Amino acid sequence: SCQGRFENFIFACSGDYSVFNEEKDSFGPGWYSQQQNYCTITNYNERILDAFPYRSTKLLDSYPYEAEHSTYMLDGSVYELG
Repeated sequence: SCQGRFENFIFACSGDYSVFNEEKDSFGPGWYSQQQNYCTITNYNERILDAFPYRSTKLLDSYPYEAEHSTYMLDGSVYELG
């Protein structure tokens, strides 16, 4: 559960991370789910809007990364720098 300094900012917590419970939704600015009715002000440039949709490992041409505590699939949202 969320405790301490973040308890007023994080409204939903899940248990331990697992590749089986990764977030696979697409989001919009402000990290609102694109399935929610979030603010539709369109003054964001295309580069920002393109950073939020979920992308698969196949589309990103990425491979799972095995770390000390878990394996990470390296899919999700990506912001292109440069």
